[in-house]
Amino acid sequence: MHALFNAPLDLHDHPRRAVECAIAIRSWAEPFVLCRPGGDRVWPHRIGIETGQAIVGDVGLRSKLDYTAHGDAVNAAARLEAANKELGSAICVGPGTAARCDASLFRRSAPLCPRSR
Repeated sequence: MHALFNAPLDLHDHPRRAVECAIAIRSWAEPFVLCRPGGDRVWPHRIGIETGQAIVGDVGLRSKLDYTAHGDAVNAAARLEAANKELGSAICVGPGTAARCDASLFRRSAPLCPRSR
């Protein structure tokens, strides 16, 4: 699922709102977390968040239009979403978003080199 903040209209403080939305989704999904033998927790969803410029609009033909976004920030968010699997986390936030939010919202992880395609 794609969720866009600050498009198509400007949204004040959109990076913080995106992080708060992700936290709310994680809280909602808490009852669905799987616990494996040994105490490992497996999240049924993963969220990647990054802030940056993107090309946003309808893509496709008249009968099959899709409102979507393309760009480096969108690709980075997808890589961050995938990084959650190896980190064992549910939410991974990129540096563009983290720089625009209160640091108390986050905990540091080891430096990541998100996999490229």
